[in-house]
Amino acid sequence: MKLTAAQIMKWVTVAAVLAIAAVGGYVSYGHDVSMVTRYGEVGIAGELTPATFEAPMLVASMSILAAARSGAARPTFAWCLFWAGIAASFGLNWLYGSAHGPIGGAIATWPAATLVASFHLMMHMIVPAKTEPEPVTVTEPELVVVEEPAIAVDPVRVVHNAIVAFAEKFKLKPDQVDGLRTLMDHDGKRDIRTIIEKAKVGQPRAYLIQALLAELEPVHRPELVGARA
Repeated sequence: MKLTAAQIMKWVTVAAVLAIAAVGGYVSYGHDVSMVTRYGEVGIAGELTPATFEAPMLVASMSILAAARSGAARPTFAWCLFWAGIAASFGLNWLYGSAHGPIGGAIATWPAATLVASFHLMMHMIVPAKTEPEPVTVTEPELVVVEEPAIAVDPVRVVHNAIVAFAEKFKLKPDQVDGLRTLMDHDGKRDIRTIIEKAKVGQPRAYLIQALLAELEPVHRPELVGARA
């Protein structure tokens, strides 16, 4: 794969930053080992203890930068670990060089500063920045109105089902059901006396039948709606 000029410049810069970070880390680590062994840690413990200052600081830097470039919330714990690592590393380096005065302390601290700065520069070049998504144009679909065909209502079936349901609910006898069907086709008045006579029911049920007939008449015989006195 052929690299572009921009890619070559990027990776050359990364290599240079890594070299500077390696030098700074090596010198800072040497200062830390000297101070740790001077104050009691010896052997393998003295060699490894400085890693607990430098490594967590670099890991925290990576977490902070990755969160910032992805748009995530700021990692509070990573920031605390980052500043604690800087304070410990810079403090040890300052103590190492302070025997030669303030300038000696500043010079001894500089490698640790270059290590942190170089690492941040390298992460900025390697980790891609968060890119805003391209706006998506949404086209509203054309509204198509589909008219559903009207459902035909069978008046005979509607009346039949209503009479059967009424007869089952009020336990009408067969002759009473026949009288109720006769009343449906009756052209005269449907007063309570006529209903009692034809349906052979008592007065309470006669009122219920009268209400049923009035409800079914617009379906069964719409031409008589409003014509009955």
